[in-house]
Amino acid sequence: MASSALAGGSGSGNGSNAGAAAAVAKDGKETINVQLTRQPGESYGLRLRTEVGQGTRVLDLVPGTVAAKDGQLHSGDNVTHVNGVAVAHKTHEEIIALLVSSNTVSVTVERPATASGSAAGSAAAAAA
Repeated sequence: MASSALAGGSGSGNGSNAGAAAAVAKDGKETINVQLTRQPGESYGLRLRTEVGQGTRVLDLVPGTVAAKDGQLHSGDNVTHVNGVAVAHKTHEEIIALLVSSNTVSVTVERPATASGSAAGSAAAAAA
């Protein structure tokens, strides 16, 4: 069974990114922690898909929203933590509740490591 939903309210606006950090693990996966801030009533703009046994992935980003403007999250990213809470065994509804609980969210994702992805993550972390 799969679920998908838009996380974080409605509308678009000028949210800001409080910083990001990237690290490449020995298994060849890059882990990225992204901080997103939205205005009240604004959407983060993440469409997520949760599948039993497969975890939760970013399905896509809604153009013009906080996550899309930030540019660090990508379609296919595996969501591992929301606000420091491991989501591997959470339901889709529980994950959405974590995302919409405040106007600032920390989202940790894993993706296959690439040379350009690691450099971009390191540069963003250094600039933050």
